[in-house]
Amino acid sequence: MRTHKKTIIIIHGAGPRHYRSLEDGSGDWQSTLAAELVADYKVLSPQMPSPTKPVYEEWKILFEKYLARAKGDVILVGHSLGGSLLLRYLAEERISQKVAGLFLVAVPLNTMRGFEAPKDYSKLSLIKNVFLYHSMDDVEVP
Repeated sequence: MRTHKKTIIIIHGAGPRHYRSLEDGSGDWQSTLAAELVADYKVLSPQMPSPTKPVYEEWKILFEKYLARAKGDVILVGHSLGGSLLLRYLAEERISQKVAGLFLVAVPLNTMRGFEAPKDYSKLSLIKNVFLYHSMDDVEVP
């Protein structure tokens, strides 16, 4: 019997691509993370559409395409607006996969139209492993 690797989907934040390649390590950590995990996990890291002018519905459609490729349990990682997408999506939508872990890094709440925080977080209680990461001195997401 063949077992599938767990799938990790990493959703980047919004803004110009150069934000994701800063020398201080705060930028393209998603690529570094994916490279570190690829031996043990199936890592999907889509380039979200129009990152300088993001539209929730466009991001949602692309995320759903990648989510459909996940077999079995899935681990979700969202950075900045990518985390906002995951919060809203998981609070509002029904998914067939079990979310084994949700990692949210520097997630803004209610800062961009369409990506607002959900009013009801009760569906997130089904996820046993939720991790929130935030910096005390983040200039973008205070």
